[in-house]
Amino acid sequence: EPACISPGGVKFKQGPKFIEAYSKKVPMSRMAEQEEIIKSILYLLDSDKASYVNGANLIVDGGFTHGIKKFYSLGAGVSGLTLSYELLKAGQSV
Repeated sequence: EPACISPGGVKFKQGPKFIEAYSKKVPMSRMAEQEEIIKSILYLLDSDKASYVNGANLIVDGGFTHGIKKFYSLGAGVSGLTLSYELLKAGQSV
């Protein structure tokens, strides 16, 4: 069965102010490098390493969603605005 990746913020041409502000909200204190997300995808594609992974949503966000009191399963195509709204409803700063 398919699995999916839900990445957090990935560094890609954002300005330094954005990167600094975003990084303050992540337990790992930084944004992901593109290679880190690619490695997560490759893990799921490796039939030996992920042979028992079935229908999983692998959250690769440096702990960004760790503090959300209520977990929301957000499907593909959900905008960042929707995620920000859900975080605010859960009492988290965005």
